[in-house]
Amino acid sequence: MVCNFNPINALEEDKIKVKLSAGFDSTYKIGSTVPINIEIENNMKNINGEVQIEMETGSRPGMNTNTINLYAQPISLPLNSTKKLLMNIPISTYITKIKVNVFEGKNNVFEKEMSISGGLSSDSVLIGILSDDYDSISYVNSVGMANGTTLSAKNVKLTETNFPEDTDVLKMFNNIIINNFDTSKLSKNQYEALKKWVFSGGHLIIGTGPSYNKTLAVFKDDFVSGTIGNAANISTKELGGLIAKSNPGNNLQLSALDIKVKDSTPVIKEGDFVLVHKLERSRGTVAVAAFDFGLNPIANWGQKSTFMEKLIGATLPSYYSLIDYQKGRPSMMMEYLYGVSSAVRNIPELPMPKGKNLIIIFIIYLIIAAPINYIILKKLDKRELMWATVPIISIAFAGIMYAAGLSTRVTEPIVNIISMINMDSKGTASIKSYGGVFTPTKGTMKIEASAGMHIKTLSENVYDKGMASSANKAPKVVDAKVNLGSKPSIEFYKNGVFSNRLIDISMDEIKNGQIEGALNYSNGVFKGTVKNNSGFDLEDCYVITTSNYISLGKIKNGETKEINEKPTGSYSGYGQDLISKIYKDPYRSPQQLKNATDEEAKELRITRQKWDVMANYFQMNMGKPDNQQVVAWSKTPITKDIIVNGKKVKKIEKSFITAPIKVTLRNGNTVEYPYGYIRPTYINNNQKGGYDEYGKVFYGGGTYELQYQIDNTINIEQLDIKANFSSNSILNKEVKQYIWNVKTSSYEEGNYTSFSIQKDNIAKYVDKDGIFKFKLEITNTNQVSGEMPSISVKGSVK
Repeated sequence: MVCNFNPINALEEDKIKVKLSAGFDSTYKIGSTVPINIEIENNMKNINGEVQIEMETGSRPGMNTNTINLYAQPISLPLNSTKKLLMNIPISTYITKIKVNVFEGKNNVFEKEMSISGGLSSDSVLIGILSDDYDSISYVNSVGMANGTTLSAKNVKLTETNFPEDTDVLKMFNNIIINNFDTSKLSKNQYEALKKWVFSGGHLIIGTGPSYNKTLAVFKDDFVSGTIGNAANISTKELGGLIAKSNPGNNLQLSALDIKVKDSTPVIKEGDFVLVHKLERSRGTVAVAAFDFGLNPIANWGQKSTFMEKLIGATLPSYYSLIDYQKGRPSMMMEYLYGVSSAVRNIPELPMPKGKNLIIIFIIYLIIAAPINYIILKKLDKRELMWATVPIISIAFAGIMYAAGLSTRVTEPIVNIISMINMDSKGTASIKSYGGVFTPTKGTMKIEASAGMHIKTLSENVYDKGMASSANKAPKVVDAKVNLGSKPSIEFYKNGVFSNRLIDISMDEIKNGQIEGALNYSNGVFKGTVKNNSGFDLEDCYVITTSNYISLGKIKNGETKEINEKPTGSYSGYGQDLISKIYKDPYRSPQQLKNATDEEAKELRITRQKWDVMANYFQMNMGKPDNQQVVAWSKTPITKDIIVNGKKVKKIEKSFITAPIKVTLRNGNTVEYPYGYIRPTYINNNQKGGYDEYGKVFYGGGTYELQYQIDNTINIEQLDIKANFSSNSILNKEVKQYIWNVKTSSYEEGNYTSFSIQKDNIAKYVDKDGIFKFKLEITNTNQVSGEMPSISVKGSVK
C-alpha cells in the first residue's frame, strides 16, 4: 500500500497552480473542437514533462466501460516560472469539469479536477466578430431564415490573439463578421484556417467603407479578389428595403466604397452601385459590403439589428434553405459519423476467409480425430496410440487450415481512407477525409501522419455527438492518448486482434480542380458535355438533377464526355431514394454476403461502402441533392503517408466527389421543367403531425398548404401534377386535395394524384407572378404515407 500510494500531497499541489478556461470567454458549442487555455505557475522545481487533460468519450461498442481519451502536450517548466498553453480538444458531451494532470516522466506532480462552463447546444447559432471596435457591431444578435423564422444568436469577440489556427475550432461558428479590423494581424495559419472554414460551409461577412485598407489587408490571393474604386456618398433606401420593400423608411447617407468583387452576385444595389456582394466559395459564402457596419448612419439606425438579421439570411450558404435548417437546427458544421464509421470499417479489398470452408474442415477434423481414429485403432487393438495419433492429426489439420487461410493472411496494419470532396464552380475543393486503421495483432498502436497532414481521433460513440451525457458509473478506461505539440500522434490502447480504429485526417494543402459541364434538357433528353479537369480519374459517375439521374460510367482526368440520352432513372428528389435506385439497397438481404462467391462478396461490400458514404453525404445536406451536380468515385490517392508503430503502412483510398453542373431547361423558345425541379414551400402548415422529409411520409392529421414558384418569364402551355398516397387513403377520404383558383380566390377540391392543366386553363390556376398553390387536408389521425406532390411544366419564352 505504501509503494502504490499516490506521491501527490497538498503541499506540493500548492506549489503548482493551474488556471483553466474553455472556449471563447467561456463560450463554446458541444460537439465541436474547443480551445482550452491553461496557465501553469510552477514554484516546486524544474519540470520537463507534459500536461494531460482527460476527456470522457462514452462507451466503445461492446464495452461496459466509460472510455477516456488523454490529450497531452509537452511542457518545460523552470522553477518559479509561469507558462500558458493552448490545447484544442473535442468536447462531444455536456460537461462542467475537466481533469488536469502534470506528469514528469511517470511521476504525477499535479492532479486536479477543474470546473469549466457548460457548452451551448450544438444547434445554437454562434457569431464570431473580429473588430477593433467590437461594441459598435455587437448589435448583431439574430439570423433570419428563408422561411421567415428568426434564430437568436450568441456573439463572441475574436481578436488576432484568440482567432484559431485550427479549422475544426472555427466550425463552431455559423457566421464570422470582419469589420474595422486590420486583417494583416492574422497569421498565415489563421488566414488559411479562415479560408478552409468558408470552403467547408462557413459564412463570412466583410464590412469595408473608410477602413477598407485595414479590413481587406489579408486578402491578397484569389479567395476574395476584384477592383477597388473611389469612396462615394450614397443616398439609399435599399438597406431598409431589405427589411420591408413596401416601407423601406428614410434615406440613409452612406460612405460607400466602389468595390467590384470578382465572380460575385449583387445582393443590395442602389441603381448600378452595388452595396453588398455575395461570393460563393465551395460550400460556403462570403458577403462583402461597400460600407462599415459600425459607423453612422448604421450605428444610430433604429433598424440596424433587423437589417443585419435579414442581410445574414440573404447571404447564407444555400444549404441553409434545407428543411432542417428552416426548422431551427442550424448546426451547419455538424458531422454525421454513422455512415463514415461503417464505411471505413468496411475494407472490400481485404480478402475475407470463407467461414463455411473452415467449418467444413473443422468438422472433418473432429470426425477423423475422434470416431474414425478410435474405430481404426480399436480394430487394430492399439487404442493407446491415440495419445500420439490425435496430436499428429491436430497438427496436420492446423496446417490445412493455415493453407486454406493463407490467401487472406494479413500481418501488418492497413489504413482504409474515405475522402469526401466538394468542388465548386470556381475550381476550389474542400476535402474531408476519414480513416480506419486495421490491425491484425493485439497491443498498442501509435499512429503518426506525414508533414502537411494532421490526424485526430474520431468518436466511435456516434449517437451521442453534441448531446448531454448521462451519469455513467461504469469503470473508466483510457482508450487513447492524443499527443499534441510539434510531433502529434495518437496512441490507441487495448486493441484486440482485427481492431479497426477511426481517425480524422486533414491536410494543409487546398486542392484545386473542376468538373465542367453544361447540359440542356428538352423533350425528355439531356444533351451536352461533361469535362473532367478535377485531377482525379472518375468512375461510377452520375449527373444528378432534383428528380432524375444519368449514368456516365468512367471519365478519366482531362477527358470530355458527350451526353445525348434520356435519364437513366428518376427518383422522388430525396437522397435515400436516389441511392436505392442506383445501388438497389445492398442491405436488403443479410444472406447475400453469406451465399456469395468471393468476387460477389467483394462487389457487395464495395456497394455497401458506397451506400454508406452517399447516405452520409445526403444526411449532411438534410436528405436532398444540392441542385444539379456530378457525383463520382475515384481511387486517385490524395493523402500522404500514415506511420503506424514507426512504419509506413499500406493505404487503400477512395474519394466521393461532388461538383455543380449547369443544366438548362430551354431549347430555343421551348421550356420544359421535369417533375421535382420546382420544389414547393410551405405557406401554411397547420398540422397535428408533420411531414417526414426523409421518409416522404405524412403523419397525423392537419392542413398542408404548398406554393410552387414558376418562372414568370415563360408562357405556360401545360402543367402536370403528380402525387402518390397509400392505396385507400383517397377512396376513404383520408386525404383531400385542393388547387387554388385564381379567378375565384378559393380552393377547388378534386383528385389531383395525376392531373393535367392545359393552356386554356393555366390563367385560372397560375397567377401573373407564376405562383401555383396546392393544399392537402389529412383527416386520418393514423399515419398516411405518400410523396410530396410535384409538378412539371411545359411552355415557351415570353
